[in-house]
Amino acid sequence: MSAYGFPILVVTTLLVGTAAAIVLTPKDLLRSTVVTAPSPYLSESAARAPDSPMLATDPSIPVIQVASMTVEVTPLSEPVTAIPLTETSPALEPVAPVAPARDIRRITAGSLNMRSEPNKFSQLVVSLPRDTQVVVSDTSGSWAYVTAPDGSSGWLSQNFLAAVE
Repeated sequence: MSAYGFPILVVTTLLVGTAAAIVLTPKDLLRSTVVTAPSPYLSESAARAPDSPMLATDPSIPVIQVASMTVEVTPLSEPVTAIPLTETSPALEPVAPVAPARDIRRITAGSLNMRSEPNKFSQLVVSLPRDTQVVVSDTSGSWAYVTAPDGSSGWLSQNFLAAVE
């Protein structure tokens, strides 16, 4: 056997053994008994032999079986009902929707160009002077979509906008 053949043989054997252990382990875990608590719905022979459960034959009891584990769901004894309102209950008044707070900012540059798209190469809409207050309705990266006091809308660089306090 060559000097390179032996290490390859050892590594291959280790990989195959590890893969087999990983593949076979979940099946073995699913076959093991998880809970062996007695149940009123199991027959006496099933209570004695937890590996072969025999469920009661009552069709009104739903049974869910996952892999080798069986779960029974017991229906509620009484249906859940809503609590009725009485004349002494406090009256519920409708609540008016609250308008979201507006994001108002001011221009900090000497003059700032409003653009039609969020980039410096798009069409110029208007040039706004310092301290003009604008309402921000959207942002995209370092750009903000704003509405100016004169009603014009477009994109301004957020680098030259400050929050109004």
